[in-house]
Formats: sequence, structure tokens, C-alpha cells
Amino acid sequence: MIGRAVATATLCLGLSAGAASAATVYAQAVTGYDTNGSATSCAIGDAGFSTSTSRANLCNALGEPDHPGGGVEGKFLSAGNYAALKFTFGGPITGPIEIYEITFGRNKSWQETLGLAFVLMGSDGAAFGSILPTAQVVNSDGTEGATDDTFKLSFGTAASIGVIKELWVFDLTPKNTAAGKGGGFDIDAIGAVSVVPLPAAAGLLLAGLGGLAMVRRRKG
Repeated sequence: MIGRAVATATLCLGLSAGAASAATVYAQAVTGYDTNGSATSCAIGDAGFSTSTSRANLCNALGEPDHPGGGVEGKFLSAGNYAALKFTFGGPITGPIEIYEITFGRNKSWQETLGLAFVLMGSDGAAFGSILPTAQVVNSDGTEGATDDTFKLSFGTAASIGVIKELWVFDLTPKNTAAGKGGGFDIDAIGAVSVVPLPAAAGLLLAGLGGLAMVRRRKG
């Protein structure tokens, strides 16, 4: 009986751990900083959420991709309008990080680069880590959409990134306006993997541990 209870608890632990990194989530809030450190923010659900198609509109980089599988070019945020951008996802996340970038006609000769910095989450829930680019992605390295202007880039894994509280990005694209090139890294959406345990899995875990404790009391 004890062996069965132990097995149940072990299984529930496994279910809880697996559920902790199952759901894809997209950025829920973003703050843009200018070179003077002044900040502007947008979050899904805010009263001031803007639907403007301006490439400087922070809100355009939030939520799911506007056009992941085809259709006309949707709204996006040109990262070069800000010195730095901080994204949060409504909770802790991990890799892989998926970035949807817009390049007209998916022209790979128009290379645009985005620097990434990961602010990790400690066991106490506090953020730590330096806000300096430690990695970068280039639009032309992404997979191409079938009929639209989207490059989909995937970076890192849960093991290589860890648990993230904030994702900071920096446009590293060389400024070159010749022939319309170097317009900056255009963000349609950023996705990641949620590491928040699902309630059902947590309930199974507690039930398994509770059963184990009950058996032990009876044996005692």
C-alpha cells in the first residue's frame, strides 16, 4: 500500500513538472525606453491600449501574431524607435523564445538584428541578472511564412535560458536608409513557454502526497 502511494505521489510530481512548461504565451506588456531613460508602456487590457498602425506603437508587439500563416502585412512595432524594450508575459517564462519579425517580401538581403537580454527569476520570485544583450537573432535566419512577410525566429531552450521574469530587446540593426534598407527590426509578436504549473496538476500532486501521509499514519 505504501508502495502504491509513493508511486502515486511520484506520478503526480511528474505531471506537475510536465504541466509547468506546456503552454505557449505571448507578451502581455511592453515598456519602451528612450536614450534619456524616459519610459512609455502598453499592456493588453489597459484603457489606453492603442490600435494605431504606427510603427512606434508599442501595443503592436503584444498578443498573438497578426498573420502567422498568410495574408497581408499586419501591425508591428519597429524596435529601432526605442533604445530598449522590456517585455513581460503575465508570469515567468522559459525557452524557446519565438519572435515574429516583419520584412517586406521576406527579402533576406535586408538583414535586421535584435539583441536579447534575459532577466531571470530567483527561487524567491525576485528578478536578477544584468540588462545587457547576451544573445542576438537575425531576421533572415528565421523560417519563412508561406504567403506573407513574416520571419519566425526561435531562440534557446528551457535548459539554456532558465526561468525568465523579463525579456529585454535592443535593435542592433545598422542604420542604412539606402533603398529602404536598415529600417529596423520589426516585431509583430513574441511568444514563450509558460512555467506556471497548471491547477489540475497541483491538485493531483497534493492528493498524492496526502494519500502517502495517510498511509504512513495508519502504519504508525
